[in-house]
Amino acid sequence: MGKRELTYSPDSSEDPGAPQDHSRRKPDLFIVGAPRSGTTALFEYLRDHPDIFMCPIKEPNYFSFDMNRPRAANSEEEYLRLFEGASEAVVGEASVWYLYSKVAIPEIMRFNPRAKIIAIVRNPIDWYRSWHAHRFNRLQEDEPDLELAWRKQEARSNGRDIPQHCKEPELLQYREAALFGDQIERALHFVPADQLMIIVYDDFAADTRQVYENALSFLNLPYNGRTDFPIVHETKQYRSLKIAGGMMRPSLPVKVLFKALRLLRLETGTKQTIRAWNETPGYGQEPRPEFRQELAEAFRCDVEKLERVLKRDLGHWLR
Repeated sequence: MGKRELTYSPDSSEDPGAPQDHSRRKPDLFIVGAPRSGTTALFEYLRDHPDIFMCPIKEPNYFSFDMNRPRAANSEEEYLRLFEGASEAVVGEASVWYLYSKVAIPEIMRFNPRAKIIAIVRNPIDWYRSWHAHRFNRLQEDEPDLELAWRKQEARSNGRDIPQHCKEPELLQYREAALFGDQIERALHFVPADQLMIIVYDDFAADTRQVYENALSFLNLPYNGRTDFPIVHETKQYRSLKIAGGMMRPSLPVKVLFKALRLLRLETGTKQTIRAWNETPGYGQEPRPEFRQELAEAFRCDVEKLERVLKRDLGHWLR
């Protein structure tokens, strides 16, 4: 299914008191983003709770009608099948680009006016470094230099300098994707304040258990005593880009080698060993002080908007 026009308006939502079809359960929890901000970790922690059913497919992306994201369903009927058999108190999914999409959240509220939304926001400068590294490590970004990648945004928005293997060029519009103040403000236009939980990534990283407990309270669920919160999807860099590229898109000789290893039942272990050696934690490049200041100015107005929404000082993000 391609893009479609937004037909939702706040006045056109269905009547919450109207009779509803209970033959199939509608999800009532949506983790909407932002990417590289702890959303996968929260998804993993919540789906372990006995009273929560999370869609087995993370990132179904069903409501991102204005984006060219891969989608797990092409109709509401197909989408609801993803939640078949769910009997838990809370049924949810996580698609981290819903917050960035201009139509996903209003479409969610049209679909289920009682839905609860969780969003995680992050220092946009740190987010850019993490997202750039993530895209580069998956060969969706071909510019290793943080500053040069930033300068290519305008050309890429006009269809130039798109990396050869990049299937979603809009996800390389780094500044637009990190305007979390704008995105939260837009969400609040459609979501009642008591149905939206905004988590600051700094808090999630500093005291994961407390944020987890707060999320359960937001969902009206009891704390289940969980104390173990392992790191999920840590940002990594490669020791060798050639090896990484060869693993993701193997040449014919490498394919033949892996086929031989598969016959010997050694392929999986060999690949895991190579990947483990080639990956190391970290962002890689540290931005020059002058460029970091440029990024701070690029995001200043949006961070100030987020400060007003959260009623919280986030000035340290820009220092």
